[in-house]
Amino acid sequence: KDYVEIVANEGLLSYKSIVQYGKKAGESLYTHVLNGVFVLEQLRPALDISDLEARVLFTAFTIHDLNKVINDERSFGKLAVGENTVHEIEQLGLTRFFPDYGDYLEDIVTLIRAHSAHHHHDGASLVRSYDPYGLGRERVEALKHLMRAADAVDLSHTLEESKHKEDFLFHLNTFSDVQYEFCTHLLTEDRGLLSNVIHEGIVAHLRDALDLIPLLFYPDGVAYLVPKGCNLVLADQDVAQIGQRVAAAISEMTRN
Repeated sequence: KDYVEIVANEGLLSYKSIVQYGKKAGESLYTHVLNGVFVLEQLRPALDISDLEARVLFTAFTIHDLNKVINDERSFGKLAVGENTVHEIEQLGLTRFFPDYGDYLEDIVTLIRAHSAHHHHDGASLVRSYDPYGLGRERVEALKHLMRAADAVDLSHTLEESKHKEDFLFHLNTFSDVQYEFCTHLLTEDRGLLSNVIHEGIVAHLRDALDLIPLLFYPDGVAYLVPKGCNLVLADQDVAQIGQRVAAAISEMTRN
């Protein structure tokens, strides 16, 4: 709630004008940041992420693409430093979202520098005795995987795409004691507003009745996290209850 009100609806709006390049070409930096933050937020209950850890994570993820913000041709490793991090935190109003960020600046900078699993710039991790972190070295090392997971999964642009979902699962399962996999629901026809109502009914039922975690939303369906090996069965009763949810939602819209 704080993040949406203070950051997304205010300071972060400037990121709408920054269009990304590379694998995320055409997507605004604003959209990429919100996608990642909302994924992290969805994971919080299952992974037991504290409010403090969430503020550290959200702050780091918000500015993890510093090279796309700073008009400088130097390498990412030379840009992702404390001074530039503090400047961007202040520019975006993250100081109001996370007033105590200064006590966790090393945590934030390290998470930013390590967000890319393939080309990270986190040299500090090579020195085992180095621990200037507010959350502690062990926890920061673990949280790196959530940064990488959220960054990777934003490249999964379709329900059937698998590579980036697998990258996401690798990092998530490295972090989590419970091992997860994806399952999906798919609508075979697009009926506009009706499809949206049906999606919402399915998501609500699978979340509430079967404890699935709805994570990735696409026009034709949703990808959910489910513990590996669980015996997931959708019975006739579930389908009927989903239908009842959808019918009730349509009736309410009609009355309104």
